[in-house]
Amino acid sequence: MSAPISVPAIALGLGLLVAYWVWLWAFFAKLRPGIMAVLGRRLRVKVAESTSPLDAGTYDVEDEDAPIRKQGAVWGVDALVIVLGTVGVAASVFVPAFMVAERGALLAWEAALTGRGATLAVPAEAAWPRDARAIVVRVEARNAGREPLPRCQVRTADYRARDGYLHGHSALFDLPAGATRALDLPLEATRALAARTQARLRLDCGDARYAAAMIVLAPPAGGTQR
Repeated sequence: MSAPISVPAIALGLGLLVAYWVWLWAFFAKLRPGIMAVLGRRLRVKVAESTSPLDAGTYDVEDEDAPIRKQGAVWGVDALVIVLGTVGVAASVFVPAFMVAERGALLAWEAALTGRGATLAVPAEAAWPRDARAIVVRVEARNAGREPLPRCQVRTADYRARDGYLHGHSALFDLPAGATRALDLPLEATRALAARTQARLRLDCGDARYAAAMIVLAPPAGGTQR
């Protein structure tokens, strides 16, 4: 069951996209030419942006008698500046933003904007018996919004090999406005957990995610933290 993108996530994405476009304009119009001008002064050669159809937009040495090593330095630095200024900046901005949204950090904002929100309370830690492949955890879902939430379900958010492919979900239930439901969440793994494991749980209603929570699954003493 896939969840649509939330309103705060859309706003964050559009804001970052606009900011990135502004950055690209400033980078190609101001910063990159400035960097290449400084490089040209350091190398004591004339550096300019090409307008030839074959290599338009690239920087090169205009001095025909300039050493090959200086031409290579200009090409290499220009390529590095482009990669860092475009791909590097995009990765440093959009990847953390995606991780923040994926962990449910924007759900509270969405609830405040739309009036549709919920909370998920889970034990901070649950014991996982030695050699067991399944347990049942008691969780509590509460409708913190003004509208009823139909067809809700608590389930695991990840399915990873390092956690023994831990998975599980509750039965479907409805959450009237202001109501709280305590329910059992069966959790199962393909092998017994040998180390303390953090698992992400999520509360979905309909096709949207409304809450997220972390739980630590602890096997008998002697395991390590994952």
